[in-house]
Amino acid sequence: MEKYERRENFEHYVYRNNCSYSLTANIDVTQLVEKIIQGSDVEKKRKYTNNKSC
Repeated sequence: MEKYERRENFEHYVYRNNCSYSLTANIDVTQLVEKIIQGSDVEKKRKYTNNKSC
């Protein structure tokens, strides 16, 4: 490594500059939200039915 011609560049990017990347994407979560809401409604009905029988 001591004889590497681009040692300074290598050290800069590996040790001093934390390289990273990011990605932004549009994701349609409509169906996911609908399923969550449906599951929530089912759970509410189940709790109401269980409490009613007590």
